[in-house]
Amino acid sequence: MAKDLMGDALRRIRYYNDTSSADLAVALSRTPSHLSAIEHGRHPASRKLVRAYAKHFNIHEVAVYAFAQQLERLDILPSTQGKAIECIKVFLDIIEKFGHKE
Repeated sequence: MAKDLMGDALRRIRYYNDTSSADLAVALSRTPSHLSAIEHGRHPASRKLVRAYAKHFNIHEVAVYAFAQQLERLDILPSTQGKAIECIKVFLDIIEKFGHKE
């Protein structure tokens, strides 16, 4: 999987959940600039951070990895704004497959 799309997947998950980077940074005990660097591909996302996003948004960690893989498969680049609806559909399909954590 392309690691550069993991940050984009995390950003899209945050957007989907209508959470600001500042609020998420506080919840995850990170700085907004650190999360921004990861979400925009300037730094790789650690497994620990992916797990923290998954826990915060109450989704399975594997769903986050699956979403990033689907972004790569669909050739949806981080700079692509026009495919937002397609991204949401992909994300919802993955969440339906893996379900929310209980």
